[in-house]
Amino acid sequence: MSVTRRRLLVSTTAAAGSRLLPLTALPAFLAPAPAHAQVAEGIAIASAIAGMIAAHNRREGAMLPAMNEKLDLLIEQVASLQQGVSVVLDRLAALPAQFDDLLKENEARNTRLAVEAALASYGKLSRRFRRDYGSVDEFRRDAFVMAHVQDIADRLDQAMSTLQSMGEYGPTTALLVPSAIALERSLMILRGVAPAKVAGAMEEERFWFDKVLDLKEGKSVVSYKAAAEDRRSRFEADAAANSFGRAFGMRPGTVLYEGVGVNDYWGGIRSRLHHVPGTSGELDWDDPGEPPRHGPQERMIANATLTEVVVMVSAADAKAPQDVPAGFSKLVAKQEPPSGVFAATDPRIAGVPFRIQTLDLPDGAKREIVMRDMLAKSPRWSEFEAFQHLLAKIAVEKARITFAQTALDVMSDARRKFEASIDELRRA
Repeated sequence: MSVTRRRLLVSTTAAAGSRLLPLTALPAFLAPAPAHAQVAEGIAIASAIAGMIAAHNRREGAMLPAMNEKLDLLIEQVASLQQGVSVVLDRLAALPAQFDDLLKENEARNTRLAVEAALASYGKLSRRFRRDYGSVDEFRRDAFVMAHVQDIADRLDQAMSTLQSMGEYGPTTALLVPSAIALERSLMILRGVAPAKVAGAMEEERFWFDKVLDLKEGKSVVSYKAAAEDRRSRFEADAAANSFGRAFGMRPGTVLYEGVGVNDYWGGIRSRLHHVPGTSGELDWDDPGEPPRHGPQERMIANATLTEVVVMVSAADAKAPQDVPAGFSKLVAKQEPPSGVFAATDPRIAGVPFRIQTLDLPDGAKREIVMRDMLAKSPRWSEFEAFQHLLAKIAVEKARITFAQTALDVMSDARRKFEASIDELRRA
């Protein structure tokens, strides 16, 4: 078949009309916006660290018997617990602006700084006690030292009172309270306060354990958790109503994302008769024409997959010896790379709906590029992107729910030790 200028123009125009995307560009082109993923990751890290704090409490506990000879051990326990709380609060403070205002808890962060400062001062006093004093009684007779201890206690009390006045009873406060109460208690013991008075002071702190469970408190842990559960339910309903959610049934699997095709066709050139100049008027064939060409009909598909992923926090982020489970899983939707090229008659794609372009493209490589481009510009992309974003929102709420539940676990464990400590002080 001859290649005329007309045929050349038709073929090059068809190819040039497409935005030519290489195969490797598709995953990046279809990547979801990162904002929700960053928030979920940040809360997951906080949740994992909170879980480590809960495990530490179950194993060691922040409440110890009120024995003078165990002051150093108490310092180490409180410091260990507070270190984990510091990591949680630091991580939450670094989250993007989309993060819940509740968990920003700036006053909780200030309180944590006050607790850390108190711990540092307390540690210095403990070292001074071991170095310079022969007994606890001698240590307590030093008026300057006792004034310092009282100052630490006052600053700690002021910070916790600020939290109370603001009604900050959310997850990060719940993580902070056990170590703050333990420090407050140990400072009283260090000053030589009678066990019964220490027990009485601790009883006044019971409200913290009640407030985090009070649904009427807008900033309580259970309120935060309930709000997250409500949002998760709404996002899950929206995701299930999405066309991809319906196709997956909101369960891991593989579904058809899109099918496209190119039919190679050229309409040919009709033969034409012209008067040949210099003749006596006879007609002669100037262009014999060409018959239409029905070329290959090819198809390409792309699948989408839905997988369930157990969320893990890296050892570096958790500041742990190894990766740590965040305590929840999430669904992740992904468009798989395009398939190879199928003939339209291939039985493996029978019944698949296709978007088809009929183009003058005898070059198979160009047909493949056009089909990849059709997949990249699929009209289903907006629906798939919406599905991905809903899944990301669901993951954020699951992270929040897990974080809240872990904070409740920390408070629950601490409360048992808190009550046991009061009983022991009463018996002392």
